[in-house]
Amino acid sequence: MPRQDGKVAIVTGGGRGIGYEVVRHLARLGAHVIIGTVSNTSSLTCKLK
Repeated sequence: MPRQDGKVAIVTGGGRGIGYEVVRHLARLGAHVIIGTVSNTSSLTCKLK
């Protein structure tokens, strides 16, 4: 996948599992990622990593 600099990605279910890995990959490519998840705990964990 090419660089995603300046783009915004919205990932639902991004707090864990496949969604979490998608979030990590997009962030590494330079995208600003908005994570949608049901669990506040997993959201906080994602933010801290």
